[in-house]
Amino acid sequence: MRARNGRLHQLHRGVNAVGHGNPPLEGHFLAAVKACGAQAVLSHVAAAALWELLPWDHREPDVTVPGPATRIHAGLRTLAPDDRTWRRGVR
Repeated sequence: MRARNGRLHQLHRGVNAVGHGNPPLEGHFLAAVKACGAQAVLSHVAAAALWELLPWDHREPDVTVPGPATRIHAGLRTLAPDDRTWRRGVR
């Protein structure tokens, strides 16, 4: 019903905005993270933009998803729980 009367806007599969389809930047980042699952975190340029280290250039946000399918290689480290943090409600 809400989708039909224009109050529910799909941002990603399973993630919707209520009210209007153009949330603030943090809302777009949060939607991307939520679409990728409970362990997902915003990463790369998107994370730098969230922390105001780089300007946002409107690309698709990068999301990192740690999990059992993650490959481990010598000389590289995986994303440990201590490497994750929150900013403005986004992991």
